[in-house]
Amino acid sequence: MMPEKSQGGLLARLQNLSGCQYLSDLHSPFYIDDIIYAVRTVSISSYSMGEWEEAFRYITGVRMEFRSKDELIKNLILRLEENREL
Repeated sequence: MMPEKSQGGLLARLQNLSGCQYLSDLHSPFYIDDIIYAVRTVSISSYSMGEWEEAFRYITGVRMEFRSKDELIKNLILRLEENREL
């Protein structure tokens, strides 16, 4: 069984789980459903708030502050779902 926290950090884990060949594919609308799946699959507690904030900024291109990881995850999924509909 693969450990939850893989080398390369959270972004690499999301890339792997979503099937993106390149890290930059995390910006691609083509992978939105796969990225949402990956975000829901990763154990929130396995990564620091800083790592989650970095992932949020990288994927959305938006810098925001959140009170909790749960709030960040909900906001990330909401933004991804909104982009899927465009």
